[in-house]
Amino acid sequence: MTTLVAPGHTASATAQPPTGRRAGRRRRRGPGTWAAAIVVLLVALPVALPVYWVILTAVRRRDALYAVPPKLLPVAIDPGAVAEVFRETEILHWMGTSLLLSTASTAAATLLGVPAGYALSRHTSRSARAYASGVLVTQMMPPLLLLVPIFVVFRESGLTDSLTGLIVADTAVILPLAIWMSKAMIDQIPRELDEAAMVDGCSPWRVLVSVIMPVCRPGLAAVAIYGFIEVWDEFLFAKTLIVSPDRWPASVGLYSFEGQDLIPVNLVMAAAILFTLPPLVLFLITRRGLVAGLAAGAVKG
Repeated sequence: MTTLVAPGHTASATAQPPTGRRAGRRRRRGPGTWAAAIVVLLVALPVALPVYWVILTAVRRRDALYAVPPKLLPVAIDPGAVAEVFRETEILHWMGTSLLLSTASTAAATLLGVPAGYALSRHTSRSARAYASGVLVTQMMPPLLLLVPIFVVFRESGLTDSLTGLIVADTAVILPLAIWMSKAMIDQIPRELDEAAMVDGCSPWRVLVSVIMPVCRPGLAAVAIYGFIEVWDEFLFAKTLIVSPDRWPASVGLYSFEGQDLIPVNLVMAAAILFTLPPLVLFLITRRGLVAGLAAGAVKG
């Protein structure tokens, strides 16, 4: 059977190789791609296996928790195992407290850190550099070193066993890095934008709010996400400053399982899964802004 070719065309022109997205897919399916995928899988397996075991333990029946040898396959599953953690523990109350602490501390650190970072970025005097170095030095100190002084000050001020006091402590912990992250982002913004806004009659505060912050919005998202996760996971100050069980955050609530009798391990694992969900969801929602903020440096004209 012959193929008819229009005048002015050759037979080779009728059999063009695949182009565009289809050709790109075919090129990516080489041996190197499969080798890279296998390497990534082998590297991710040690990280994913503990997570898989936590989830598997959380949904298993109690009579299968201590089977010898351990069962790696999802057998003896109890669909209502996770719901039991809501009946047996105060996990929702603890997570609500953690959410309050994380949101309030992150908002306070961002509101204080961004203006401070802007001031340190735009003022290059010796005193400003000394202050920036002092802020950096505070990040080098272990939190345990600051615990005793903070406890003494809070006890004299009546802030122990108070969520307000814990918010102040958490804000102080994340504020130095919030200042430095803000300064690093604002350093990449040309000063000409400030000068142009001031020529139009803007005050320094108006320049910060109307010019600088919209430009470095992805970076602000990175600061907020870091602060939220840092406070959500914080344990040392919460355990030391909060005594009343009705004010425990989730990190201290999970730790309280250790001192109780007959706590099934599946309840502990289920509570741990619930504890990790809010930061995980926050990261998935804002991952693009987080990556853009951490890689901040380009200024859109």
